[in-house]
Amino acid sequence: MSHSEAPLSPLLTREEAAQKLNLSLVTIDRLRRQGELDAVKLGRAVRIPVASVEAFLAKQGVFSPEKEFNEFLRHDVRRLVNNCCFQRQTLHSHVWRTLYEWLEQQTGFVVPDGVPNKLDEVERAGHLEALHRLAGQLR
Repeated sequence: MSHSEAPLSPLLTREEAAQKLNLSLVTIDRLRRQGELDAVKLGRAVRIPVASVEAFLAKQGVFSPEKEFNEFLRHDVRRLVNNCCFQRQTLHSHVWRTLYEWLEQQTGFVVPDGVPNKLDEVERAGHLEALHRLAGQLR
């Protein structure tokens, strides 16, 4: 595809980009100079592609479908554990221990002892979806 055939991305004014990012115009200009935001000059007017704003947000970790999905999984695992504890009238620690044992049996991943947040370790190791499936089997 030649340059003239490239699809146009919707463009924002500096003010619109600042509003969407909740930043000042000075910060928008600084981000443009640093190459963090792309800009297009149309005569004397400066426009910022929406795709550039979205890429900036994704880079900051603010707008990430994967991050949002992982947050959903983490929340739902906690909900399933809480429901199980309530139904069985058992301690959370017992249910979490069972869940981590099942995860080890299924994936071979051992959740390290002594870490402040074991769910973070499961996510870093890429086993959050497996843990979520297992939590769905809690009864």
